[in-house]
Amino acid sequence: MSYDAPQKRSKPKSKPAPKPAPKPVPKPASKPAPKPASKPAPGPPAAPDFDNCMTVFDGCACFPGLLSCAKQNCAAEFNAAATECQAAKTQVTGCVLTCSAGAYPSTYADATEYSLWTAVTIQGASAASFQGSEYDFAAAVANITSDDFLTVTTDMVYIASAKDLVAGSSRQLESLVVSLDVQGNVEQRQQHEHRHLADGTTLLAVEFVVLFDTYDDLNGTAAYFGSLMDVTAAADNDLAVALVARGVLFNESQLIIESVRTMVTPIFTSHARNRAAFHVGTFTMLLVTVAWTLDPT
Repeated sequence: MSYDAPQKRSKPKSKPAPKPAPKPVPKPASKPAPKPASKPAPGPPAAPDFDNCMTVFDGCACFPGLLSCAKQNCAAEFNAAATECQAAKTQVTGCVLTCSAGAYPSTYADATEYSLWTAVTIQGASAASFQGSEYDFAAAVANITSDDFLTVTTDMVYIASAKDLVAGSSRQLESLVVSLDVQGNVEQRQQHEHRHLADGTTLLAVEFVVLFDTYDDLNGTAAYFGSLMDVTAAADNDLAVALVARGVLFNESQLIIESVRTMVTPIFTSHARNRAAFHVGTFTMLLVTVAWTLDPT
C-alpha cells in the first residue's frame, strides 16, 4: 500500500504563534505493538501479511490482523498472542493497541480511519467552566494544526468528553514514557512529569478529535504535537498560546502535553454504517486528552 504526499493547501490567514521546528519524536509507524513470541502455525501464512503491513503502518494497526489469522488457524498461538497484547496495553506506547481480532489496513477496506490520541494536563478550569468553550477550543486546535500544506477547519474537530478527575483533595500526578523494541518488550521507562495538586482543586479531562484526509497528515501532526511535549517555555507552546488567544485558558502555563498516540482502523461495509455519524469519508482522527485544575481564587 502506498500513500501520495499531501497536496499543498492554502495557509490560514492568522495563527496564534509560529510552529517550532518539530523535534525528533517517534513516528507512529516506528513504534510497533508487541509481536507474539511465535507466529501462527499451519494454515494461511500470517507472517508475510503482518510484515507487509508493518512496512507501512505501526504494530498497533497490524496486530488485529495477525490475531485474526491466528484465531482462524492456531488457537494456542492466538491465546498466547492475545495475552501478550493485553499485557502490553498497560504500557504507554506511541500507538493505541486493540487486542481483538480484526483486519489488516488495506485497499480492500471501504475506508480507513486514522487516529492520533494525545494526553494533556491543564490547570485552571473545571467541567462546568468549560461549558460554552467547545467552539473556541476547536478553533484553537484547528488553527495550530493547519499549515502551508494542510488546512483543518472547526468542523474537523470533535470534543469527545470533558469531565473532572480530581475534586477537593491533594493528588500526585505522574506520567511515564515507555519505549518498546520490535518484539514489544519494554526497553526503558522514564518519569516524564512528577508534581502535586494543591488541596481543594479540581482536575478536568477533555478528549478531542481532529479529522484528516491522509496517513501522511496523521504522522505529520503526530510529530508536531509530539514536539510540543518538549517545549520548555509555556509561551512557546502553540496549543497553549492558541487556547489563551481564544479565551479558553487564562495563562499558557496551564497546559502540559503528556503523550501522543496514533491509531489506524480499517472500516468495512458492515461497520461503516455504524460509524457514519462520527466518520466522514476517509479521514484521520486526532484525539487529545486534556486535564486542568480550577484555581479557587
